[in-house]
Amino acid sequence: MLRTRETAAIVNRTLNLTLILEPDLREVIFGGMEGKPLLPWFNEWVEGNDTPPGAETFAAVTARAAGALDRVLAHPGPVLIVAHGGLFRAIRGLMGLRKEGFTPNGVPLYCVPNRAGWDVAAA
Repeated sequence: MLRTRETAAIVNRTLNLTLILEPDLREVIFGGMEGKPLLPWFNEWVEGNDTPPGAETFAAVTARAAGALDRVLAHPGPVLIVAHGGLFRAIRGLMGLRKEGFTPNGVPLYCVPNRAGWDVAAA
């Protein structure tokens, strides 16, 4: 969580919010694929078709993210979540958004719930 903690601290210099560290928003354990290129195996992992040896399943990551989101979103908003890409893929799925595609590092997304799900725009 070091990189996300540093990013949150940098952003918080402007926002001046209370920082809450949610352990279940940590990055995914990719096991034998840790540190290796994401393609071609990553999409199969997201779809639940294959999990690298020693890695968390995408379903387990999604369940972990769901619990964390419940706790985080119980705080008065707006809420800023700083997370790694693998975990954010699960969050996007929970929000009813496309899981496909990569979100570039350091791109803030403004997510607002609506009646049909969520509106998401680059902040």
